[in-house]
This record gives sequence, structure tokens and C-alpha cells, in this order.
Amino acid sequence: MEILEIKKTQKKSIKYTCNNCDFVSCNKTDYIRHLSTLKHKKTFLEINGNEKNAYFSCNNCYKIYKTKSGLWKHNKLCNNKDHKDIIIKNNTNFEKFTEIVISQQEQIKDFHETLKYMMTSHEKREEVFLELAKKPSIFGNNNNINSNNNINYHVYLNEHCANAIDFPDFLNNLSISMEDLFYSKDNGYPKAISNIFQRNLSILDKTERPIYCSDKKRMNFYVKDGKWEKDKDNIKILESIWKVTHKQIKYMDEWRKANPNWRENEEKDLEFMNIVRNIMGGSTDEEQFKNKNKIMKELAMNNDIKELFSD
Repeated sequence: MEILEIKKTQKKSIKYTCNNCDFVSCNKTDYIRHLSTLKHKKTFLEINGNEKNAYFSCNNCYKIYKTKSGLWKHNKLCNNKDHKDIIIKNNTNFEKFTEIVISQQEQIKDFHETLKYMMTSHEKREEVFLELAKKPSIFGNNNNINSNNNINYHVYLNEHCANAIDFPDFLNNLSISMEDLFYSKDNGYPKAISNIFQRNLSILDKTERPIYCSDKKRMNFYVKDGKWEKDKDNIKILESIWKVTHKQIKYMDEWRKANPNWRENEEKDLEFMNIVRNIMGGSTDEEQFKNKNKIMKELAMNNDIKELFSD
């Protein structure tokens, strides 16, 4: 509230004074402008016991009224009441946004923990996986194989594909690129790993490739490791799938180097989460087994030993 002092000088000039703000002016327009300033609005005088000299302010829009009744009538019509609702709504939206950010941070933390776990528990997971892979219920029983075909394929491969690269060397030289990470993000884990295998195998001549499948239905593989041998229970194939998976996980370091500020970029943050989700191989052992079975089927389809006889 404001106390206005009007002083008459000898020249009959009028001074407009704001005692609270120490503001004095002979110009009424300047005085009115002062009353609308932020400084003045924040420092209204209290009533000095004299209703005639008191001014009353609207708490919503800060308009000034000489009487309480004028302020009361104004308050009933003041449109700026919506301002409070907007503030409340904005505060609510901000709280929701904060919750989303916290949730995303927790997801990123979980992904990092999963990534760390996958990197540090390689041997243990591999041991468990290979043990379960021997069970016919998961990957099928490959024991009922025609022995004559087995001998024929074995002999043929050692005679005509003796110069094939050893499978361990092939895996060591297998390359991962940024495109592979994006392919994983867009197409999922099984297709991505199959694509990496086939892209690196296609570089080699048919007689130089280290794996072939003699029976796509039973998924019987032959692998070159010093010499050609049947991969009993698909142990070497399953090991190779994990090694390629491990290479992709390690290659995420290159993605981080290429995107140093990814945590501050919402789009890159989402890209990171989607890539990691699709290079892990599955969130459970059961899902990983199913995915690896899909990959083996793709390898069997794309590396049929009959291709060697097509030329």
C-alpha cells in the first residue's frame, strides 16, 4: 500500500512522493510509471491507519486501487488468476520431466551394469551355455547321422579345402564396424550376428571358408581347425557366436569415443540404449539359447556344403 504526500511549494507546484521507495517527482506521469515498476510492486506500504491515504494492490496482476471495495470488485474479474494455474501446471510438468530423466538415468546405469557383467563373466557364461548346449532338448540331437555321408564329407573337405583358414584365426581376424552396431540396433541380435559372420565369410573363396553345414535340418557343421572335423554338439559354433558377441560389446568403446557427449544428448542417449539392448544376446539364458539357435540356422542356410559342388 502506498502513502501519497502532496506538498505545495511557493510556486504552487505539486510533488508526488513515494515514501517507501524514496521516489519524488513533480510529473504525475513519471509517478504513475513508478507505481508500475517491479521495485515498487514489491515494496508496498502498509496502511498507516488512514484509509484515505491507503492504496491497495491486486496480488495477481499488481494493479493498484484506492479502496478495498475497488480491489474486491477487481479480484472477482481478474483474469490473471489463470497465471497461478499455469504455474502449478508447469511445476507438475517439471516434476514429471524430472521423474523421466531419473528413470532414464537408472536405465543407463542398469545397461552399464549389464555390460560390465557380460564382460567380466565371459568364462562362466560360456561354460554354462556349452554345458546346456549338449542337451538334445535345446539344440536337437545330432547323433543320428548317416556314417557314410559323415566319412565322405570329412574326406572331401580335407582333400579339396585343405587351404581353408582355421576357424580360430577367422574369428580373431573378424572385423566389427560402426555399421554393425547400427544394424544390430535396427534388426536385432540374431540377424546382426548372422550378418557379421556372413559378411566376413563372403570375403573368402568357397574353398577357403572355415565352416560348412552338411545337414541344415539337423544343423550338422564341419569346422576347419588344423584339419576338417565334424563339430560335435556344435560346441565350436556356439563358442564362435559368443566371441562375435563379445567383440561387438567391446566395440561400444568406439561408439563412445565417437559420441563423447552422448549423455547430454537425448537422441544419442536413446541410440546408446537401443544398441546395447540389441548386442547383448538376450536378457535371460533362455532367450540367449533361442537367439543362438536362430543364428545357427542362418549359418546352416548360408553355408551349405552342397555349394562346393555347384561349380
